Amino acid sequence: MEKEKRTVMEILTHKGGIFHLGLFVQLVLVIISIILLIMMIFIPELDLVVEATFSLLLFTIAYNNHQIYKRKYLTFIYALAGILVIGASIIAVIYGI
Repeated sequence: MEKEKRTVMEILTHKGGIFHLGLFVQLVLVIISIILLIMMIFIPELDLVVEATFSLLLFTIAYNNHQIYKRKYLTFIYALAGILVIGASIIAVIYGI
């Protein structure tokens, strides 16, 4: 039996509002990340804020991949990348890098 191909909008119309919220949060975090990256050019002290926002974005992408797109392996990769960014931030704070 072949799996039925559906678009993202078809999937979202059958899901509740929380899925729309997940995509909205992802969009907002992408916009904030872009703005912070541009600001970091002029204010280098914002690197910790950029890393925190980027890790939140990675966790949001992992959530959306798991709940909406059902991509299990990419969910793991995005969540692992978010954990690595948080770990790198903590190490940078501890050692003053």
